[in-house]
Amino acid sequence: MENKNSNIKKRIKTKLPPFLSEDEIKKLLGSISLSVTGIRNRAIVSTMSYAGLRV
Repeated sequence: MENKNSNIKKRIKTKLPPFLSEDEIKKLLGSISLSVTGIRNRAIVSTMSYAGLRV
């Protein structure tokens, strides 16, 4: 009989990268200016952070 488990690879443990806390995100968003470009940047950062993107 053939061992069907012989083709299964071991899982590699990977650590999640560090992430910002909710307070750190609020500080980051608060530091962005209220100019037209700043509002655009705030929208980009908000979308990325609340979508869970790790960039």
